[in-house]
Amino acid sequence: MAAEERIEYHWIENRLVQRRLTRPVGTKAWRFNRKTSTLVATVEPRNRSFFLLEGGAATPERLVDSVRSYKRVLVDDSTLDYTGSMPIAIREEFRAGLNNVISSALKQWDTFADEPDITGYFKGKLHGIVVERDGWRISMRAWTYDRNPKEKLLGLDLGIIFDVVYLGKRLIKAIWYQAKIAEEEPISLNTVPDLSEQVVRMRHHTKESYILIYTKEGVFTASDVSGYKISAVE
Repeated sequence: MAAEERIEYHWIENRLVQRRLTRPVGTKAWRFNRKTSTLVATVEPRNRSFFLLEGGAATPERLVDSVRSYKRVLVDDSTLDYTGSMPIAIREEFRAGLNNVISSALKQWDTFADEPDITGYFKGKLHGIVVERDGWRISMRAWTYDRNPKEKLLGLDLGIIFDVVYLGKRLIKAIWYQAKIAEEEPISLNTVPDLSEQVVRMRHHTKESYILIYTKEGVFTASDVSGYKISAVE
């Protein structure tokens, strides 16, 4: 069913302009002219999420700004990535938190029915990882995605946001994952069904996209289906 309200974002005089619209009484669907020269995107609320359509003036940067505006997230793009100066002790504490989550999942491997079960488990546990020390605060948030339409269109199962605060500055990093379950580490990711296509879909939207392989021996990551050796998360 079409939403009662939607927001249009237009590129006018080198800036993003928001326009809020209400669906006319008696109409069952919104009209959408993708060729409108100024239209960047339309956003409609859908349950606990939202649905976005790109317009003729869309660029990756403008789409990001449209979502930021819709979610009311203020971002300072001039903030430099200072995570390279993070002390080793903090990195190790954060890594230990990840390893504890992985270990807890492996201990109950036989209770998971399929990949969404494991991904959902990780999503819940990752929220509990917080490191606070010496002026640093690192935390994680995670989202899972519906198979239809999000995974079908975007190719991902899990999104993770790293929230890093240091001396009053805040840095956000986001990663997408396509997850697969296997009895053992596969010799080649090219043999995993549908994986190549899903990676291509993710890469169309962001370079920060990776692969997760769940096995009863451990959790492994890779950045592509070929040319990269799989490495253990821990």
